[in-house]
Amino acid sequence: MPSNYVSVSEGEQLTGLPARILVALTESGEMPFEYRGADLYIAKSALLGWCRLYGRILEAVSSQHAREDSGMNLSARNLIWMSQSGLLTGKERARS
Repeated sequence: MPSNYVSVSEGEQLTGLPARILVALTESGEMPFEYRGADLYIAKSALLGWCRLYGRILEAVSSQHAREDSGMNLSARNLIWMSQSGLLTGKERARS
């Protein structure tokens, strides 16, 4: 049976978000969590729901501004995540 909670490191791999952001989201009450020993586990459905919601918010904000107005500095980590997510290939690829 799949677990309803993921560790912070699993959440980091799943979403591409840094661990410190995931911890901050739990500390601010944005999503349910539990401790298993000293390890923090986050509710997987809440984490994915948060990503879906904020993805839409960020997409709306970025679409309101011309591409020329926003610069983009991507780290190697961002490029790897985008590549693994399929955002660097095909018709819908990210463009700078």
